[in-house]
Amino acid sequence: MSTSSVCPPDTRSASNGARNFPPDVTQRTTSPGRIIQLIGFAIRIGFRIAAPQLLTVGGVTVIEMNRDVRESKPATMGGEPVYRLDWVITYLVPDAPQGSLPVMPNPTHVA
Repeated sequence: MSTSSVCPPDTRSASNGARNFPPDVTQRTTSPGRIIQLIGFAIRIGFRIAAPQLLTVGGVTVIEMNRDVRESKPATMGGEPVYRLDWVITYLVPDAPQGSLPVMPNPTHVA
């Protein structure tokens, strides 16, 4: 991420009659970041559901940035409530993970 700041123009005349305008200054305020999102849902009968939590990635402790977790009870079965939990949890990985990360299979993909 970078920010730009523009200096006000120099209105003094140069020796050749042209005006001097200083160049834009671009500042780098942070190193590149890595973001991981856990997106999913779970359904359970009779018992509430705990949201997942990510602790480390490739040996690097992650920092939770945003948590959007919503619980609902869409139905009952046999007198027991059916709980549904939806989540989108965003984490920042402050340093490069060690080694290569596995690619998780898509549980909805049918081969």
